[in-house]
Amino acid sequence: MVIGSVTIGQSLPYMNVVSGAIGILASINDIVERKVIIDPYSKTGRKTSKVVGHIEFKNTSFSYPSRPEIRVRKLYHWRVHT
Repeated sequence: MVIGSVTIGQSLPYMNVVSGAIGILASINDIVERKVIIDPYSKTGRKTSKVVGHIEFKNTSFSYPSRPEIRVRKLYHWRVHT
């Protein structure tokens, strides 16, 4: 009984972290389980026969809004031709 009490006492500081993780898990589950508007397997809708053009990124950098001071991609160049 003493060992159980000590173990519970040592785990109490982590209960806040566990409850936060459970709350975040509910949000993630909502995103995963949501019904998507666009069905990629549907045979209906307008289809293009040919796409012509190009996309180009020059000297582009990327960072996440939560940590704007850290760049994930630094000055890369990317080009796609169709």
